[in-house]
Amino acid sequence: MAASHRFMALAIVVLLGCVSFDLIGLAEDSALIEAAIESDLDPEVLAVATALRSRHTGLKPEKIEPVAQAIVAESRRVGFQPGFVLAVIHVESSGYNYAMSSVGAMGLMQLLPTTAESIAPRLGVDWKGPGTLFDPVSNVRLGVSYLRQLVDRFDDVDTALAAYNWGPTAIATRLRRGEKLPQEYIRRVQSAYRRPPRGWALNI
Repeated sequence: MAASHRFMALAIVVLLGCVSFDLIGLAEDSALIEAAIESDLDPEVLAVATALRSRHTGLKPEKIEPVAQAIVAESRRVGFQPGFVLAVIHVESSGYNYAMSSVGAMGLMQLLPTTAESIAPRLGVDWKGPGTLFDPVSNVRLGVSYLRQLVDRFDDVDTALAAYNWGPTAIATRLRRGEKLPQEYIRRVQSAYRRPPRGWALNI
C-alpha cells in the first residue's frame, strides 16, 4: 500500500472522531477505511460524501461526490469547518436536497430565492429562477457565502446563525433594542456540530 494511501486511511479514522465500538459501527468504519485506501479523494471530501450518503438526500449516487467537494471547497474558501456547514444542513433540511419550508426557503441550506438571487452574480452562479436552489452545488455555494456574509456583518458566529434563521433585519432590530438573541436555532446547530449524529457531521 502506498504511503499516501496509508496516510489517507489514517486521516479518515481521525476524522470520524467519536466511534461506537459496536459491530455495526466497526463494519461501517472498516468500509470507510477501505474506501479511503482505494480512493484518491481528499479525506475531508470522502468523509463529507459518506455523511451525505447516510441521509435521504433525494440525489442520484453520482451527484453526492460533487456536493461533498463543494461543501469542503466552499468551507475552506470562507474559513469554516466542513462539519459546521454540515451541521447547518442537518438542521435546515436534514440533508434532503428538495426540502422547501412554509415560507419558501429551498434546498439543502434552505435559502429564500430573493436572498440567493442577490448573491448569485457575485459568485458567478447562473441564476435560472428559484429552481436553481435545487441544484445542490449552487445551493451550497450560495448558502455558505451568505452565512459568511452574516458572520462578517455581525462579527459573531452565534449572531450570524440567528440571522440566518430569523433574517438579518429582524436580528439587527433585536440587538438595537437590547433584546436577547433567540437561542433555539443556535443551540441546534452548535449541538449538531459539537456532538454530531453518528455518521453525519464527522467532527471535520
